[in-house]
Amino acid sequence: MQWLPSQLEALSMTLGIENIFDKTYYSHASYSSDTVQDYEAGRNVKLSASYVF
Repeated sequence: MQWLPSQLEALSMTLGIENIFDKTYYSHASYSSDTVQDYEAGRNVKLSASYVF
């Protein structure tokens, strides 16, 4: 989700949520064999702000 306030056109706020339901899974790119699985991290929330000047 991204918010661009109309009062400050150079400012942007971005919110991202990965694995919102906190399920255990592994990436198809990290699959190495039938017995070894590299599981991805659990729920992850990121908030960033950017100001262009």
